[in-house]
Amino acid sequence: MPGHYAIRLGSRHPWTPVLIYLPCPMIEPDPYGLDAPPPADWCTPLDRAPNPLRAQVGNRTVEDPLMVLKIFQGARAVTASEYAYLMRRREWARRYDPKSYHAQAIDLSVLRNREVL
Repeated sequence: MPGHYAIRLGSRHPWTPVLIYLPCPMIEPDPYGLDAPPPADWCTPLDRAPNPLRAQVGNRTVEDPLMVLKIFQGARAVTASEYAYLMRRREWARRYDPKSYHAQAIDLSVLRNREVL
């Protein structure tokens, strides 16, 4: 399940980059590294937490395990290069086209009403 994903937060919204990872001190995930190790090798869970997964949606960090599952269910897997492209596109829109959907703040409240399957 750790890896690069994209999710739409609304019917007319663009794809938003998502990084799901296991936090640990062994290997830090480098979302922009095209020659980085595969997501499965980023970390082995060392702590005894039931679900230590975290998600980074755009520039927001999500630590709630239920929200991470909701994000994962609505996301599609993407390559590291596509994830990097989506992040660059958000940064470009934030600088040069602040009224576009790409530059809008990420509102995760739309996921709160989603059912977890």
